[in-house]
Amino acid sequence: MERNINNIIFRDDLYPRIETKPTIVQKYAEDLDILPPIEINQHNELIDGWHRWTAHKKEKRETISVQVTETKSDTHLLELAIERNAKHGLQLSQQDKKDMARKIYHITPERERDKKKVHLAKILSVSERTIRDWLSRIDKDTKEARNKRIFDLWLACYTPGSTHYGNTNIKILDNLLYLYTQPFDVVIDPFAGGGSTIDLCKKRFRRYWVSDRLPIVEREKDIRKHDIVDGLPPLPRWKDVKLVYLDPPYWKQAQGKYSNDKSDLSNMEIDIFHETLSGLIKSFSKKLQSKSYIALIIQPTQWNAPDKIFTDHIAEMIRTVNLTINMRYLVPYESQQANAQMVEWAKQNRKCLVLSRELMVWEV
Repeated sequence: MERNINNIIFRDDLYPRIETKPTIVQKYAEDLDILPPIEINQHNELIDGWHRWTAHKKEKRETISVQVTETKSDTHLLELAIERNAKHGLQLSQQDKKDMARKIYHITPERERDKKKVHLAKILSVSERTIRDWLSRIDKDTKEARNKRIFDLWLACYTPGSTHYGNTNIKILDNLLYLYTQPFDVVIDPFAGGGSTIDLCKKRFRRYWVSDRLPIVEREKDIRKHDIVDGLPPLPRWKDVKLVYLDPPYWKQAQGKYSNDKSDLSNMEIDIFHETLSGLIKSFSKKLQSKSYIALIIQPTQWNAPDKIFTDHIAEMIRTVNLTINMRYLVPYESQQANAQMVEWAKQNRKCLVLSRELMVWEV
């Protein structure tokens, strides 16, 4: 049985998996035709198969194979989802199971809770003793979970009542965090790509505000959808921002890879591209406090430039951005970037190939 991808309803409040894995989505995306059907209820609400469903969305498939199981209530849907995720596929972690046990236990009437412990042990494939241990401190654990959620939201620069919600090189950004920020400073990344900035900031205890023009589907809950060309992000406290990290499309090197929209940086004419990028840097500088930093990493365009003319983006930024330069770094690629065709062209035309990027850091 087939269903339209867009008709599948994902109930975040009823789905048991706490953490998802983009690597699994990518793996599934490469083998869509051999994946088993996802499981939904009579209302098209997802019971099992988030990674498979997301992989189909990533590949822009219009339909997906489904198995329909009728559910009697939201609690019934949640219990079925837990049971499926506890026994097969990418199984629930022990922490996921613990969180789901507490969630169901909370909504169970007090007079039925002893019986519910037995049922939870069965659907989660754990012992009754484990269930009792998990639930013995439920009030304290619930408070800790709430505080952790508040802390996670604070790290991600969310505010109460807010409606807002090509990967960066992790080593480069890690060095920038070390050199220019302290724990709990805010880092802005408006070209978030696959979300590696989020993972690193969590590891280094930096707060973060990350966005992208078109977030990848497997991290659309983590990365805000925001086109920086349309304006700066709506941060509540700019004075906490210590680093803005800009890893934009490298002009013609990314042409047409994200969209065909003329307002996409990679599709702009060179003069407009430089004007937009320098304007973005200057706009950020007006918002930041003294002793804050703006870092831009970009490669000169050569191979994809018209007539393969060397186009130095950093030189243009130096010419148009009137800010103090803290440091310029040469960032060679980790592996050989030139293919045989490029090497042959360079030999015939007596040209050197661009094999590195530049990282410019301005101080406000």
